[in-house]
Amino acid sequence: MKIAIVTDSTSDLSEEIAKQYGITIVPLNVHFGLETYQDGITIKSDEFYERLISGNELPTTSAPSPGLFTQTYEKLSKNHDGIISIHVSSKLSATFSAALEGSNGIKIPVQVIDSETSSAALSLIVIGVAEAVKSNINMDKAKSISESLIKRTKIFFTLDTLEYLIKGGRIGKAQGLIGSLLKMKPILGVDEGEVISVEKIRSKKKAYERMHELAVEHEGYLQGATIYSTDDSQSKILAESLKSICESDILSLRLGPVVGTYGGPDVVGFAVVLPNEADGN
Repeated sequence: MKIAIVTDSTSDLSEEIAKQYGITIVPLNVHFGLETYQDGITIKSDEFYERLISGNELPTTSAPSPGLFTQTYEKLSKNHDGIISIHVSSKLSATFSAALEGSNGIKIPVQVIDSETSSAALSLIVIGVAEAVKSNINMDKAKSISESLIKRTKIFFTLDTLEYLIKGGRIGKAQGLIGSLLKMKPILGVDEGEVISVEKIRSKKKAYERMHELAVEHEGYLQGATIYSTDDSQSKILAESLKSICESDILSLRLGPVVGTYGGPDVVGFAVVLPNEADGN
């Protein structure tokens, strides 16, 4: 069975990686005032962060239209038997709902899946499924693998400021800690589709040190990826830490414009896939 894999631009997958794994990316939108751009297509990260840092008005984002998903699925249906479409957490974006609506009426089976996460974690899930479908598995098996990867994929990141996350309304379960976190450099994560506070750290240096400790707390990661927004120096060091305990090459990903709208400059983080034993299988 030939299965197509679809995700959205909040996965922060580069065009090269997406092409390598045969993954189709549907872009979200970034808005600067009345100007609208497609994430990673009509606005790239360099231009985005330059405008974000120098501008007075914060950008906003929006999900792709259901129609764009319909067009994508219809095109893929011409040479595939099924589609697995994996997207950013439905608690962070309306993208999942748009994909679900866009899948109506497609002639081949379309399974739309809520990853309950974003960015590097979403990318690892999508790549894992893309690798699995090369073995000619059916849709049920592909869905099962997706669900297993979602349970076993973790992401951690630290921000230079919470300003963008708070103003963008994506602070999630860390909402109650805003008062204390504003003066700190917290380590955050995503759990059950929402941003959570993992640890409260008092300085950027200590936050980076703790990130490296978290990265090597466990051994035998199946996959790993590092993320950054404007400065990749710390992500490169994180990658070196992960290399010795991860079974595959470490991906280096840059936050695209949509995720960067909420993370801002100087984001550093990593995502990992735990082995099957981690969820009791």
